Amino acid sequence: MKVERTGDEHVHRPSVDVVSLLQNCESPLYVSAPMVRYSRLPFRALVRHYGCQLCFTPMIYAKCFVQSELARLADFSTDLDDCPLIVQFAADNADDFVKAAELVSTQCEGVDLNCGCPKRKALDVECGSALLSRSDHLVEMIAESRRRLVNPKFSISAKIRIFDDLKRTVDLCQKLERAGLSFLTVHGRTPEQNREPVDVGVFKLIRDSLRIPVIANGDVKSLCDVISYGQQTGVHGVMVARALLQNPSLFSGTTSTSMNCVQKWVQISAKYEVPFLLFHRHLIFMTEKMLTKSERVKLSGVRIVLCLNIVGAWEAGSNKELMTVLAAFAFQKTDPVAMEGSRGYIYGNITSSSKVTAAHLVLVDYDLFRKLSHVLDSSDKEKDPCAHLMGPVSELAFEKRCFPNNRQDFFRAVPCPFSDLCSEEDDPLNVVPGSQFSFHIQDTTGARFWYLLLTNCLLNEHCNWTKSTSRVRLNYDIWLVNGHPDRSGINPFEHQFSFERQDTMELFAFAFLLFLALAFAQLHSCRKGEKMVSLVLLAFLVMRVLGFLLHSFYCLKFAFYGRASGMLTLFADLLASTADMGLMLLLIAVVKSWPSSIRNFMSKRRYGGMAIVCMMLQIVFTCVAAGTTFQYIPLHMLETWPGWMSMAMRLLMTQCFMMELRFAVKRETSREREDFLLHFGSGCMVWFVYVIILAVAVLQIPLLWRYKIITGICILADFIAYSALVHLFWPQSGKQRAYFEESTTRQSGGEEWEEFEQSIISTDQR
Repeated sequence: MKVERTGDEHVHRPSVDVVSLLQNCESPLYVSAPMVRYSRLPFRALVRHYGCQLCFTPMIYAKCFVQSELARLADFSTDLDDCPLIVQFAADNADDFVKAAELVSTQCEGVDLNCGCPKRKALDVECGSALLSRSDHLVEMIAESRRRLVNPKFSISAKIRIFDDLKRTVDLCQKLERAGLSFLTVHGRTPEQNREPVDVGVFKLIRDSLRIPVIANGDVKSLCDVISYGQQTGVHGVMVARALLQNPSLFSGTTSTSMNCVQKWVQISAKYEVPFLLFHRHLIFMTEKMLTKSERVKLSGVRIVLCLNIVGAWEAGSNKELMTVLAAFAFQKTDPVAMEGSRGYIYGNITSSSKVTAAHLVLVDYDLFRKLSHVLDSSDKEKDPCAHLMGPVSELAFEKRCFPNNRQDFFRAVPCPFSDLCSEEDDPLNVVPGSQFSFHIQDTTGARFWYLLLTNCLLNEHCNWTKSTSRVRLNYDIWLVNGHPDRSGINPFEHQFSFERQDTMELFAFAFLLFLALAFAQLHSCRKGEKMVSLVLLAFLVMRVLGFLLHSFYCLKFAFYGRASGMLTLFADLLASTADMGLMLLLIAVVKSWPSSIRNFMSKRRYGGMAIVCMMLQIVFTCVAAGTTFQYIPLHMLETWPGWMSMAMRLLMTQCFMMELRFAVKRETSREREDFLLHFGSGCMVWFVYVIILAVAVLQIPLLWRYKIITGICILADFIAYSALVHLFWPQSGKQRAYFEESTTRQSGGEEWEEFEQSIISTDQR
């Protein structure tokens, strides 16, 4: 809850009795409707400037508002000029409604109970028009609220829809009046109706049946309609919704938005720091009649990219594929006290030069997708493959004509009409600005993978699924995001990433800084000692630094552009895996030989050949693993068969290291150096085998957490290993350094045993 101050902090909000205002107004009061996301403080300031006399806030869920300070800050703001103001709440019990009302009682003139919203998300929590089916409970809610909110000037109102039976409607209104309702707003449609004409006569019937003020709502498109409603029905106020979005200056008598109104909106948006997407959406509404069709399309395309973007084309009606997967995306858990800011959104455009409905865009969760995958494998054997494929979806998905009793919003018939909403979008206010469709993903139980599919299946007139025969090229531009796109202050490194990749930017950036510090330390070591082994270790560290830098750059670019080249991550993985393979070979060389004779070690045909083969195989495995997915979900290399082959090669390197370590210990004559070798070897063995153990245990880690956990463990283990080696090869680092000192005596013959003996003698002489 945010209260804007426009002047002296000690100036109190003016007190207005809304009931008296309605009763004493000679003509119907001009009222701005509660519109989700749009009836916020900046828009209320705009319509007040053009003559609006009473404003409602957007509908706010009372339970969330009471429980969460974040919800209060996000959903409600006002200032001293925002008066008179009614705050509308959605609630299913009097306790939540009263507590929410008490929180705003000093910043508004009254509260309103939403009893008319027909949207499924309101019905699912027994709010909105669901209260009309429990009329006794609704009446008791109003009575209880009036008993607890004792200030007589603080209004308690309700906004309802009508029943098909008008007598039942009047009876409910009279009960609400007796329960203590201050005034009533009536929308002249039933909960099942959408854009059907409003029965104006019902307003007069209700007005004549009540003593409290009545506000009429529905089908008001101009100031002339407002005046006409007042003359025909005698209502005390007329509420305007969509027409006010298209023309905020409607109450001043203009028939369309003027350029002055647009300029005023720009000024108000700058004053209140309106998020771009909200500003943009209002601008689209206002300029609808000012711009040509092509200009409106261009304006709708203006956006700030903050989420995963998939762009491409697909040919519907093709015999090649019945279904294609556009995206697999893990949406985060929805916070029940801040739903709009935490639920997932899929929105965008699917267009074509053809106006024929050719396919369906389908959204399914992970479990349903697995079921569809099994069905798809056997669909070729079926006479009606579409009926077989879409059967599981039809059991859950809502479709107004064919599946009206289902609750899930899973379908969109595509292509959508050019520069218009998809036919299933019954409320434009629920569609993200600049888009033809929007899916809202709400799951309070936890994060989950969701799949966006295009299917070559259509519903015929008998509500049966049939295969599409219309060969139509569909062009799609779709966005997937966690949290509503017009919410400001969202972390871009979480907002647009699939849940299993959230926070990886911070992980890679931190690793980059750690390994960069190690690289500088090793560079300093090389300047002092300039040993071959130190230079090789520095090269591997530089490769790791570059790898983490590429990973960080990929995440950064993805965060702000919605997409980034997969080649960045491929090169990063190549650098990391090559450096790790090189480090394994280096450790074998250190145990097998001396740093002073690393060149001799690599020059030996069998060791040099082994190094080249291992490096090449590692590169091949990494490249192949980059394109491997499970259920269209990108996997960590350790989860793939190339990764397992790489682990087998690492196991082979481990065996070589153990053998060379064993031979070195047997040859050693100094007890001190033998102890050091054993400690050094055991430490290296931990690094050799940890990835193998992790690869075995990886399947026990939940898929949603697997990538981050594996990456974090690998970064930590590699950092410890590289840090130990940097310390080991640091000049004057301790007695163990003596083991790696160069021989001061010229080595002869190149035989390993003689080289070993000579190095011991030279070390003892020092």
